[in-house]
Amino acid sequence: MKAFVRFATSMVVAIPAMTFTPSILAGTVPAGSIVGAQTSDDIPIKPNAGSSIERARSKSPAASPAGPSADWAKAAVQMAQDLMKAGQYPEALAKLAELDSVAAKAANDVYLIERTRVAAASFLGDQALLVRSVEAVMSSGQAPANERIEFAELLARTYFNRKDFPRAIAWGTRYFSEGGQDAAMRRALWLSYYLNNDFARAAEGVAADIRAQEQAGKKPSEEQLRLLVSCAQKLDDMAAFASAVEKYATYYPKAK
Repeated sequence: MKAFVRFATSMVVAIPAMTFTPSILAGTVPAGSIVGAQTSDDIPIKPNAGSSIERARSKSPAASPAGPSADWAKAAVQMAQDLMKAGQYPEALAKLAELDSVAAKAANDVYLIERTRVAAASFLGDQALLVRSVEAVMSSGQAPANERIEFAELLARTYFNRKDFPRAIAWGTRYFSEGGQDAAMRRALWLSYYLNNDFARAAEGVAADIRAQEQAGKKPSEEQLRLLVSCAQKLDDMAAFASAVEKYATYYPKAK
């Protein structure tokens, strides 16, 4: 089953006009744009990437809970999982909904319930419920480290595609604080800052990545350099702009 939320960024060069124009459809970035952003649920952020939600559906949170949980919670979750095994996903969600009125739930009870709801919502394709449940899992404080990384990435992608860039930034930042290391997520984080009109933070982040690549003897990507140029232009920093354009021309002298 396809992941529900994916995102990608696409950059288009046309010097010397250097304005930023976001576009949802490929090929619609106007001539004269140095940076064009594209978001699409059909374009993966990285090839052959496993879906966090597909992995979520394949695991049983009740089988290996993150901590102690009440017997009633375990029993209810097991009933919901049995319904899911029988393909009765709406019924499984209804069983989990019965637990929502229980006031005194321990953190791990919340984790077990919401983690199972993530799986059911994913099978049904209910993206709104999926996102709410993933956020509840993250808020429970009980998710294991690998899930925290996967779910933070999924939420960052989700909010990026929704053009909710403050939340995309928050979850992208959380992704890295949890130990995520995907370079594509770093590019998405700086682009989120850019799209949120925080050009200074976007420039700081992409410039740091470019320096790290140069120090490692690697060539920065055109995408990174375009973003750096566009940030300088947006900040009306002519010295930074000239430096970025020079760096761009050095690495990609034939680009037009």
